[in-house]
Amino acid sequence: MLSAPLLGWHHVKVTDRRAKPDLAHVLKDRADVHFPDKHIVLVMDHLNTQTVHLV
Repeated sequence: MLSAPLLGWHHVKVTDRRAKPDLAHVLKDRADVHFPDKHIVLVMDHLNTQTVHLV
């Protein structure tokens, strides 16, 4: 999910897989098509890096 809360904009893009090239294409599309003249601040939640550590 991509969002621009200060602009009241959000978008969900569904792909067949969650791979780096898919993310790169989505981000490029958003920068080139939706916000070509805006400064973009990217904040990401790295869900694949979160693990449970049991002690």
